[in-house]
Amino acid sequence: MRDLDLGFASGGERLAGTLTLPDGDGPFPAVLLVPGSGPVDRDSNHRRLPLGVTRQLAEAFAAAGIASLRYDKREWGPAPVPSWRPGSATTWTTPEPHWPRCANVRRSTPAAWR
Repeated sequence: MRDLDLGFASGGERLAGTLTLPDGDGPFPAVLLVPGSGPVDRDSNHRRLPLGVTRQLAEAFAAAGIASLRYDKREWGPAPVPSWRPGSATTWTTPEPHWPRCANVRRSTPAAWR
């Protein structure tokens, strides 16, 4: 298993993520792991409660030969970006606007994915 840290643009913001690949040359089937609700990072860790659930899922998928991408929400991670803007209903509980950009990450690394 190997982890590749990466970044991608979405909605004018730069998000960070981790692509976890199984051992071998690929291409591999892939899944997108969406972080849970609340202030958690890509591994589902909260500042006061480090669970690492999403990381454990990525490792389990890799052991089964499946690649995965998990990412930090805007308000979390190495370069947090506030999501609240006047007139905006988007909050940290709605990561869906970034899902299409995650699919673009998949398309931009075809050697790793199936």
